[in-house]
Formats: sequence, C-alpha cells, structure tokens
Amino acid sequence: MPAPAWPSTDGFTFALADGFGETFPELASRTDNATGPANQRRTATSGLYEIDVAYILTSAEREVLREFHRTDAAGGAVWFDWTDPVTQTTVSARFLVGKPPSYAPYKPDWIARVTLEVVRPIPEPA
Repeated sequence: MPAPAWPSTDGFTFALADGFGETFPELASRTDNATGPANQRRTATSGLYEIDVAYILTSAEREVLREFHRTDAAGGAVWFDWTDPVTQTTVSARFLVGKPPSYAPYKPDWIARVTLEVVRPIPEPA
C-alpha cells in the first residue's frame, strides 16, 4: 500500500520561514573516561530529524489538515510523503506523537504549526 501524500493545496506548499526549525538527530555516542578526553563514535548513518513547520491556511485547508492528521496519518502512526520546503525533495515523514498539529487565528486565515519526524539517509560518498 503506498504512503499517503501530504495535502497539495496552495496553503500546504508554502512553509513560513519564521515558523521553520530543524533539529538534527544524534548519530554518535559519548563515553566518559576516567582520565583524558571522552571517546565519541558514530553509531548510526541516518536518524530522525525533528522539523517544525508553520503554514498559513484558509479555514477549508485547516479542516483538510485536521482530517489528514486524523485519518490518513492516523494521528501520527502512519508515515506519509512530504515535500521538504528547504530541499524540495519528497521524504518520508510522520507527525511527532506528543506534539500534534495546532493552529491559531491569523486574520483572515489561520496559522498552523506542525512538528514532523523525517528520515534523511546520509548520501553515499561519490
């Protein structure tokens, strides 16, 4: 079964720069030593990036987001295809459990904020 796709109406295609943030995954571990500097080593080649995104949505688009989160994305349990606004590539994403989408008035529309987990594998060396 193919992954659901992020809604494609205009409001969902233009992320706000002021509402964008990205937290990189931890790909290494650190072990303290009795003497000398701590050891650090790589433990993974890819991980989950946490991305905060804000969109300006109409009332109709806000309802599309509500339904998409509730049904297609199963409240955060299902991965979906999402276009990264920075790289303009399609990646696998899901809503971060514990941080559901939220929205607030932004006259005459709404500002919606979502937190996603995104998988970005490290590219193979050339």
